[in-house]
Parts: sequence; structure tokens; C-alpha cells
Amino acid sequence: MIILKQILKLIQLLHSENGSKSIAIGIALGFVMGFTPILSLQGFLIVLILLLFRVQIAAALLSWLAFSFLPLMMSKSLNSIGLYVLQHEILNPFWTKLYQAPIFPLTQFNNSIIMGGFIAGVIGAPLVYLIFLYLVKKYRNTIGSKLDQTKFIKFIKASKLYNWYTAYAKNFS
Repeated sequence: MIILKQILKLIQLLHSENGSKSIAIGIALGFVMGFTPILSLQGFLIVLILLLFRVQIAAALLSWLAFSFLPLMMSKSLNSIGLYVLQHEILNPFWTKLYQAPIFPLTQFNNSIIMGGFIAGVIGAPLVYLIFLYLVKKYRNTIGSKLDQTKFIKFIKASKLYNWYTAYAKNFS
């Protein structure tokens, strides 16, 4: 029920005038989540950001599912990136010192694929944000406005189920 409510909120936000940044940030955070293991310190921090800030959780969850296949396809590249960063002579004392810290091993950054995935996720997140901010605005100006004028959407909005949902959403949001 909670996931369905979040998806309905996402659809509602897609058709509202505000919330495009919230959706784009959610998608960007989901992108980073797709490149990092969820059972790690960085995964925990991303979930904490989702819960503490006004970010569209459904957008993050859906994009996490959509982007989680990318690291599997890019594992050789992510391994190369991670090995480069982990084996760079200048950074070696830094990684040794960090890994001896009490909480840092929870990041699993000693794994080259996880390190490479985190780097790729963090570097790619701003680009994903900008792309989806543009796409959400474009959707609202083209597809969303045309979709609202279709007979099917008008039929749904006239139904008792839709009226019940809008009353439910106002009372429980």
C-alpha cells in the first residue's frame, strides 16, 4: 500500500506545476543507489537523505530498479576505475588510514567494483538530474497536457474511484 501511494504521488507530481526538482533529485539518488550496494554505509546514507529531505521516494525507488542493471553490464569498466583509484600510489596511505577507521569498512570500498560503481554513480548523478529535470518539464508541456485532454483521463477523473482517491489523498497526506 505504501509503494502504491508513493507511485500515485509520483504520477500526481508529474501532472502538477511543482515538484519537478523533487522528482529529478529522486531519480538521481536512485541512480547512485543503483551503483552502490544498499547494505553498505553509502546505501544507508542515501536512504537517510531520501527520508530526511523533500525528495520523491517513488522516483528514487523506480530509478533504483531501472538503473541497478547498469553496474552488471559495466562491471569491467567499474573494476578498472576502482582499481585505478585504490591502487594509485598517492592515495594508498589515505585508503589505509580510512580503512583502519571504525566505521569506514562498512562502505566496502576495498572492493574495486564497489569503489568504481560509487565513483560512476556520484559523477553521473548531476547529469542524470539535469536530463530528468528537462524530461519532466518537457513531459508536462507536451505529453502531460495532451494526456489530460483525452477522453480516457476525463472518464477516470469523473469516476467515483478517482473521487474517493482524491478525498483519501487529501485526508492522509
